[in-house]
Amino acid sequence: MAQKKYQRGIIHSSETIKIILDHRIDDIAFLTKQTTSNIVENALLDGLFPKNRYARDIIQANLYGDTDNRGVKETLIALFRFNSTGCNWLSKYRNFMPLLDFCLLYVDKQARLSDNNGVFTSFLNDFHSIANYTERCAQQIPDHFERSEYKSITNWIKMLYDTACNDPSKIYIIELFKVIKDLWLMIDDWNTTYFLLESIVTMGEFIETVESRNELYNIVDTISQEWGD
Repeated sequence: MAQKKYQRGIIHSSETIKIILDHRIDDIAFLTKQTTSNIVENALLDGLFPKNRYARDIIQANLYGDTDNRGVKETLIALFRFNSTGCNWLSKYRNFMPLLDFCLLYVDKQARLSDNNGVFTSFLNDFHSIANYTERCAQQIPDHFERSEYKSITNWIKMLYDTACNDPSKIYIIELFKVIKDLWLMIDDWNTTYFLLESIVTMGEFIETVESRNELYNIVDTISQEWGD
């Protein structure tokens, strides 16, 4: 692959700032035996990307990678796949609600489910598991009003599952995100939820703009601050 050669020069706000930066970079270069170019590059990477190493890797590889297969959709797939890798059937983290809200906002509202897709069988299996699990959970809720509310949601998810089995093109992708959000408190710590979300994102399409990429970046940068190292 041919390397792209380009240079973006820095126009300093003042000569004083230029001198300060040059002196600091020279000192770091001397102490670390690095080139000044490496120091500037590392400083830019540290300043422009998340501090968390997992979030940084996902963003760099999928949102701003050096291939054509990059963008909002690829980044969401990578994020949900990453969070499905917890132990004992659990998700790694429980702070992914902002990403679900992002999906609801930026998914193509006209996109429909299709069985002509490599992940459709996995989607059905995971969707069926969540439908059964949430129905059992709803039956155990002691408060009558809350139990009735969740029962109506679990009836909705069962209806969506039956439709997905028989005529998937009747289901809009956004409906799947909506029902998952309504059941979020029951399923946000289960890795199957994130397997399911990965499949749904794979079958959907998302708005790809500077604004959507930046909003997704900001969400990942914020939630990843709770991920430890």
